[in-house]
Amino acid sequence: MKTKGNSTKKAIIISCNDSYNYAIRTKYIVALLKNCGYDATIVSADFDHRTKARYLAKRENLVLLHVPPYKKNLSVKRIFSLIQFARKAGKYVSQIDPDIVYVSTPPNYLFKVFSKYRKRHDALLIGEIGDMWPESIPVGDRLKKNLQFPFAIWKRLRDSYIQNMDYVITECNYFRDILQKKQPDIRIRTIYFCKPKYAVLTEGTRFSENELNVCYLGSVNNIIDIESIGQFIQSMGRYRKVNFHMIGAGEQKALLLQIVRDAGARTVDHGTIFEDDEKYRILRQCHFAFNVMKNSVCVGMTMKSIDYLQFGIPLLNNISGDISQIVSQREIGFNMTKETIDAVVAQILSMTQSDYDAMRARTLTTFDELFSVECFEKQFYQVLYALGKGNDSGLTGSENR
Repeated sequence: MKTKGNSTKKAIIISCNDSYNYAIRTKYIVALLKNCGYDATIVSADFDHRTKARYLAKRENLVLLHVPPYKKNLSVKRIFSLIQFARKAGKYVSQIDPDIVYVSTPPNYLFKVFSKYRKRHDALLIGEIGDMWPESIPVGDRLKKNLQFPFAIWKRLRDSYIQNMDYVITECNYFRDILQKKQPDIRIRTIYFCKPKYAVLTEGTRFSENELNVCYLGSVNNIIDIESIGQFIQSMGRYRKVNFHMIGAGEQKALLLQIVRDAGARTVDHGTIFEDDEKYRILRQCHFAFNVMKNSVCVGMTMKSIDYLQFGIPLLNNISGDISQIVSQREIGFNMTKETIDAVVAQILSMTQSDYDAMRARTLTTFDELFSVECFEKQFYQVLYALGKGNDSGLTGSENR
């Protein structure tokens, strides 16, 4: 238990993938906790899941725990590495004995470790669901059936221990609704990932009657619906020249570019780009951006969709859940399935420059209202205030469950 008279308030953020989570979530959590008087530290693994290499970032508020490396995403070695991280994180936090522990999952094993931790400590636990494992793993029906037992154990680690969190934050309403059906009494709300506002130029992109510029940003892996991209380009190509801009990498990138070429588009491969200014230079000339995944993937939002919205690029979306509702209700692009691609193409062909400029303006407004840093800060302050651990700085409105 904490030493009496110790006035320093401490908070620990557990995030296995600092290379991914820091820029879109944890750095803002650290800033807000510090604003509320907490000494905040991030605890992460020294292995980068995306590059499969040692992670060696150095920051004053970052502690890296050594974990075993692995090569395959779905492997026993990866599971072992994640379990090791969870156990080491639990031991580290026990030594610090903080007032707040923010547990970002996956790995789901973290919920088990910190459910046991709270039996011996009086820290406030906030759990985050950044992804739904194993539901989000894109495997075929046959493999899914063969892995039914380990997947059930994996899922139970989350569902059985999440009720021990004082508050749960989900990446999207889609995840929130799934979890609430299983645990209706948990205190839970959605707070979307965020990005800083970008100074988008006011003049609109010219909406030509002769050509259409489309783009894809991010990793091209086995969960991306490459077939739908090719089908859209082939359909649109009957009426307009299509230019396809690619920013990113991945094991399926060559296949995507080949399918796009076969569908009749001119391809421009910009490689991997991290700087926002360079991304914007490319994306601002694009009329629409692909936000497409295979329907077997359990997801309600994507980071690439937030990147697109940040730059004011309307979406061509086939993902259900939150982003589908946002696209439809706010008219910031088009939802499509393989069966409706021709109808979406017809809608785009009927748009005027004025229609397109209005859609782009709505896209930027949507980013400001749902995915900006200011929006995130307001909602996270509300969580802290509801738990009695924050101040009323930046609070407006009432808490939403």
